[in-house]
Amino acid sequence: MLGLLCATHQALALKSDREQPIRIQANNGVIDDAAGKSTYTGNVHIEQGTLNIVADEVQIFMAEDEVVKIIAITNDHDAKTSKLAHFEQIDDDSMELVTADATLITYLVKDAKLHLKGQAQMQQTADKFSGEMLFYDINLGIVDLKSNGLPQDRIEIIITPK
Repeated sequence: MLGLLCATHQALALKSDREQPIRIQANNGVIDDAAGKSTYTGNVHIEQGTLNIVADEVQIFMAEDEVVKIIAITNDHDAKTSKLAHFEQIDDDSMELVTADATLITYLVKDAKLHLKGQAQMQQTADKFSGEMLFYDINLGIVDLKSNGLPQDRIEIIITPK
């Protein structure tokens, strides 16, 4: 099983995405250049090349004129009606779309890590991963799933043969 999980692709983003302008649409925005942080609220849509993020709130952290971290949050915490924060981007190796949904998505751009918390689900090619928390190390191709510890709550992995 570990071998199958490690078989996920080694890169997430198209290299050309980082060279594209970032387009942000939201109801409100606060940009704090001194702190290197901007916060956007209300039906936020972010695009940069093939990267797309949709959430109720998005925080972008910058250092040395580069995006280092993006946090996408949904404000509706009712598990039955919650519209999850959404992340998608085309994988540089496979040219296939990687999608992720959760109540909280943290994309560590410089570290090449994706952390999902709350109803976490990720799909890469035809493989699907879900649990309460999901940690994806893009460079190492490692997916780490966690349940919330309740007996009825389990992680789920669907691996499609090539």
